[in-house]
Amino acid sequence: MLPNVTFDYDSRIFTFTLWRDEKQVIHELKGVNVFIDSMPDKAKDDGNSYFIYVQPYQGEDFEISLSKEEFDILDPIMFGIEEDIYHYFYECEFTRTTLKDMEKNPTNYGPEQRARAMVCCPLCSGGLAGSVYRPHCSECEWDSESDFHDAYREHPLDHE
Repeated sequence: MLPNVTFDYDSRIFTFTLWRDEKQVIHELKGVNVFIDSMPDKAKDDGNSYFIYVQPYQGEDFEISLSKEEFDILDPIMFGIEEDIYHYFYECEFTRTTLKDMEKNPTNYGPEQRARAMVCCPLCSGGLAGSVYRPHCSECEWDSESDFHDAYREHPLDHE
């Protein structure tokens, strides 16, 4: 049987299904600090040891040993899950909460943070006007076309 890993976004639990001595072993690990890794180990046949590395919210870090075959199957699955977690928890959460808060409470954030998030003008911190594809400043002469990197950036507040 092949090993597998899934991630539940609501409970934030990784579920690893491994096979040990022809028995199914399930590890449920809560938190997003779960990684699959390898490190050099001269005692191993291929020169590496493979493991699941867990950094729990409370308690000590620990590892769950893997075979090379398990690692080769689980590593690409974990890569995909890690990408999804980043987009779900960090990028989307940043968009939904931080940018809205920046717009409502601009004094809580520095002008560089607000400008980088395109919540205000990067030159004078004035309010942005225009479309989400070509914002311009209502207070000064700044126009997104003048800054190549921002010319086609979509403003996240308008795309939820």
